[in-house]
This record gives sequence, structure tokens and C-alpha cells, in this order.
Amino acid sequence: MQSTTAGEPHNIFVASDHTIAKDKVIALAREMNFESFNAGSIRAARRLETDTKSLFPQWRLPVLVALVILCIWLTYILCMYFIKYGGTSWEQLFLNMVNKALGPSVITMLAIVYMPSNLACIFQLAYATRERRFPTWLDRWMLSRKQLGLLTFALALCHSMFTIILVSPAYFSSWFHRAEIRVSTIHNQTRFVFHDNLMKGTGELAALLGVLTLFCMSILAITSIPAIGNLLNWREWRFIQSKLGTVTLLLAIGHVVTVGIPFWMPQTL
Repeated sequence: MQSTTAGEPHNIFVASDHTIAKDKVIALAREMNFESFNAGSIRAARRLETDTKSLFPQWRLPVLVALVILCIWLTYILCMYFIKYGGTSWEQLFLNMVNKALGPSVITMLAIVYMPSNLACIFQLAYATRERRFPTWLDRWMLSRKQLGLLTFALALCHSMFTIILVSPAYFSSWFHRAEIRVSTIHNQTRFVFHDNLMKGTGELAALLGVLTLFCMSILAITSIPAIGNLLNWREWRFIQSKLGTVTLLLAIGHVVTVGIPFWMPQTL
């Protein structure tokens, strides 16, 4: 039996080669208000026992995937800004460069979260049945979507906090209008008048889409907690995790596109 925190159901995984006996045990566990699941043949019993004693077994692969994606994007950003463009100070490595890598990492992770459901539909169409099991790699991928989604939310939260710290014309020059300085001389005294750097329309739109994306991801993360998800019926939970998840992905893509517009079409902005 897998123990859980207070307020959440206890999960029981049943593994056996005897189908009738396994079904009876699952039914008995459900009558006792336990969440019971068919774990397959008796060969899965050793893995189940190992998982209950190991530390975060279901998080190892998702964490590894998140770290690999973040490292790939960070390497790309460093190559672009330090090798191709040049002129970037290493003092900006800890926040600015990492923040630039967090954005595309979140997009990639979101795509990884919602891609297996589409692949599952393709396999079902190819098999012409819903009863046939998916390939092992796809089955494991789908079982890791919750952990991948929570890690995506964590990366998005870090990206938001880093952006709040760094947001200024010095770091986000494409978001702000150029500062205007007027010099006037009165009675042989020079006066400097500075105009505030207001945000451009693209800057405000990018910030708005970023806030909406984080808000939607917060709802997805909260409803993925079993204690919260149990308060929703199946239709409500499916709507949030499926429809709202797709909206979140589109908002995130819109945020990235809006941020990139000044670099793609500098002559029009």
C-alpha cells in the first residue's frame, strides 16, 4: 500500500498472475474506500516494493528530462550571446542568461506534457482498438505527465520571478521606448529634463500574456493535487487539464512570439 498525505486517498497496487483473484482483491480494496489499481503481472511486485522504499521514484525521469532541456537551451543561449553576438558580460550569466533559457524550456516542457495524448490517439487509430496497450515508452511517458507538468510550473515560476527582478530598459530594451533627454540653458545654467521610459505595446502585451500563462499554469498545478482534484467531477477535471492546458500552451507561445517580434521585425517597431 502506498501511503499518502492527510486528506488524500490511499493507493493500493495489486499485481498477480491470477486474474480472478486480482479482481477480487481490487474490488475488496475499493469497498474499503481505497484507491486500488491493476499493476499487471506478478513480475511487477518487486518493482512496486522497490518504489515504496526508494526516494521519489516517479520523479527521477521527469527531473532528468527537465534538467536536460534546461541545459540544452542554456547552452544554446550562451553560444548565441557569447560566441555569435559577443559583447555580453559574464556577470549576466546568473540571472539574465538563465532567464533567457527558462522561457523556451517552459515551452518545450509544455509540449512534452501534452504530446503523449496526441500520440496515444494516433496509436489507437493505428491499432483500430482502445483495448490494446500502448508501447512501454509511451505508457511511461503518459504516467510522468503530472510530474512533468509540476516541473514546468516550477520553471515558469522561476522565469516570472527572474523577469520581475530584471525588468528594466537596460535588460528589456525592446519592451520600452527610448529615453528622451532635453537640455535647456536658462541664465547660464544647464538643465536636464528626463522623460520616463514607458513600455511599448509589445512589451505590455508580452507581460500580459506571461501573467495569464502563469495564472493558468497555477490552476493546472493546483488541480493536479489529489486532495483538490477529488473535489472536481470527471468533466470538470478533464476540462481543466485538457482544454485549459491547451489554452495555457497557446498563451505561452503567444508570449514568446510577442517577445520575439521586435527582433524579427525591427524596422516596423
